[in-house]
Amino acid sequence: MRWHGARAGGFVRPEIGTQGNLPHVPRLRTYGNQTDVRTEVVVKREVLLGVVALVLVTAPIDAQLTGVVTDEDGEPLQGVSVEAWNDGGKIAVRLTDAIGMFSFPDTIRGETSILWAARLGFRPLRVSVESGIDHYEIRMEEEPVSVQGLVVEAPRELCTGREDAGARFLWERMRSRYHPSLDTLGVATYMAWAENVVSIDDIGPLDLPNMAIEQRGSSPQLRFSWRRRVEKRGYAFRTRRVESSRSFDSWVYAPIHADFAPHLIDPVFGKLHDFQFAEEPGDDGWDVVFCPKDDDEPMIRGTLTIAADTTLAGAEWAFETPEPVENAGGQAVFFPVTGDPDDTFLLPSEALFWRQVTLDRYYQRYQRYEGWHIAQGDSVPTLPTRRPEDRDVWDDGGVLDRLR
Repeated sequence: MRWHGARAGGFVRPEIGTQGNLPHVPRLRTYGNQTDVRTEVVVKREVLLGVVALVLVTAPIDAQLTGVVTDEDGEPLQGVSVEAWNDGGKIAVRLTDAIGMFSFPDTIRGETSILWAARLGFRPLRVSVESGIDHYEIRMEEEPVSVQGLVVEAPRELCTGREDAGARFLWERMRSRYHPSLDTLGVATYMAWAENVVSIDDIGPLDLPNMAIEQRGSSPQLRFSWRRRVEKRGYAFRTRRVESSRSFDSWVYAPIHADFAPHLIDPVFGKLHDFQFAEEPGDDGWDVVFCPKDDDEPMIRGTLTIAADTTLAGAEWAFETPEPVENAGGQAVFFPVTGDPDDTFLLPSEALFWRQVTLDRYYQRYQRYEGWHIAQGDSVPTLPTRRPEDRDVWDDGGVLDRLR
């Protein structure tokens, strides 16, 4: 798979059969709430061997299942998606807090046989849960974001001009896992971000200590204007930039890496693109390539990584524009689903955006989002007040908060 942060787990292979041209997509029964997501995936599965983890500290059987996730240097990693799985599928999800900690209640601990940890820029890790051991130290290895192929080649070679009906069926199934529209809802979040200019080989998530904290939000009118622009004029429009006392032609790109991410399940997106499978289904789901039907206007092409439970784990895309060609693109990772589509919105937990600024240098911006606040109305929701001393405190919930 091109994107290496898939939430599907790496140890579950859905059964893929044929029904005409359609794959057998898992049937799901979901239950739970926004902080305790439980999903039963009704498909045949094959549990693979090969588990890597650092397992420490024994505790009583009825204790919580806890742990800490760090990088190779032992520094805590925030915003890592940690999923609890058993032979029946994914049963719960947590995101690590500011000190890398996660915790599942004893009811989940008793059912869990595998933990799966993933974050953009790190190699996903599968951890075996052992009897009588309830605290785990998980050390993740950095894995550079693979941008070279996306920028230079894109998945153009996979776009044959013929849509795969099974791939479209899977995209439609994935869409059904989420709230269908944010047309009447305002969204907002606190966001940590960092930016720099690097070579193409160095594009990837940036260090947290150098990040700024600010608010990000949008009204339904703003997203609607982008939706109409995309439908009529494409995914970018021309602008004139001024940097370091020089001005030059450039593009403003649709913010798919932020609050315009729900466009990936919008009917307009489906109308503008054909879908094809990138390769045979892997152990952790499917890679679905999306290809523009018409390239008269600025368009995007890329890959959707759909997990074994048919949720969207991640996406990557490249913008295709006339001159000036800036080889812009992005990648995004999405918050775990909450179970009920009416309360589950496709919004990113972290994302990268890049564009070429010189022959061998790229501007990149890395953004990590707290749980999104969503409210009915025409305006941007008001976020809880953050005091200066809270700047280093990050919401450890990592789930969507719908304000009523």
